[in-house]
Amino acid sequence: SQSDVDLMSGLESLRADRAKERERQAAKQKKLEDTFKDLLQHYYYRSDHIAVPWKKALRRVKHRSAFRDLDRKDKSKEGEKSRAEVLFDEHIVMLREQMGATEEDIRKAEAEAAKEGDSSDDGDSDDDHKSRKKRSKSEKKSSKKSHRRHKSDKKRSRRSSSRSRS
Repeated sequence: SQSDVDLMSGLESLRADRAKERERQAAKQKKLEDTFKDLLQHYYYRSDHIAVPWKKALRRVKHRSAFRDLDRKDKSKEGEKSRAEVLFDEHIVMLREQMGATEEDIRKAEAEAAKEGDSSDDGDSDDDHKSRKKRSKSEKKSSKKSHRRHKSDKKRSRRSSSRSRS
């Protein structure tokens, strides 16, 4: 009957919509992962990075949007590695292969990292939030006002100096 055909057509339409949504979600997840991989390449690319542990890496990347966006979408269960940690492990393995690191190189790097302990942060803390101070809106406004005042002073001095020349 016609209602059965309409029902079948409706079901097919729903299936197609769900398939499209799954594809869209998979593409979005891939983009998040690619962005996080780019971040890892930015931070971990040298031979002394081959033994960086995940906990240390997490301290460096946890405030970055590439990590937060990926972490927000993470569906790993309690006790499982997060998707970010899996991608980090894959990145370190790839880095070791690129560097031609031997098992002995890896052991030495791990021993060196253990000797340094958790107190160091790879030396390049370009994103250390603790050293940054947030300014209030009123501080920002007063800074802008004083900046404007200085600009106008400069204009006046230029005008007065140009008048004296002519």
